[in-house]
Amino acid sequence: MPLHQKLDGKPVIVEGRKRVVIEEVAAEIDAGCFPIKRVAGDRVFVEADIFADGHDHAAAWLLYCAVTSATKSSDAIA
Repeated sequence: MPLHQKLDGKPVIVEGRKRVVIEEVAAEIDAGCFPIKRVAGDRVFVEADIFADGHDHAAAWLLYCAVTSATKSSDAIA
C-alpha cells in the first residue's frame, strides 16, 4: 500500500517498495563530502548498513578510482 506524504501542503503518493536506506558508512569523511585518501598498497575496509522495503534482496557496489586514473572500477559489497 502506498504511503501518503505532503509536499507543499499537497498529498503525494510514494511507492514504498522502492525505498533503499544506506546508513553507517565507514570509511568516510564529513558524511561523504570528501574522499578518503590512503597510501598506495594500504588496505581500505568499507562497511555500510543497507536496507530496503519488502522481502527483496538489496545489492550495492563500491565505485573507486586511483588518483592517476580517470577510469572507475567497481566491486560488489557482500
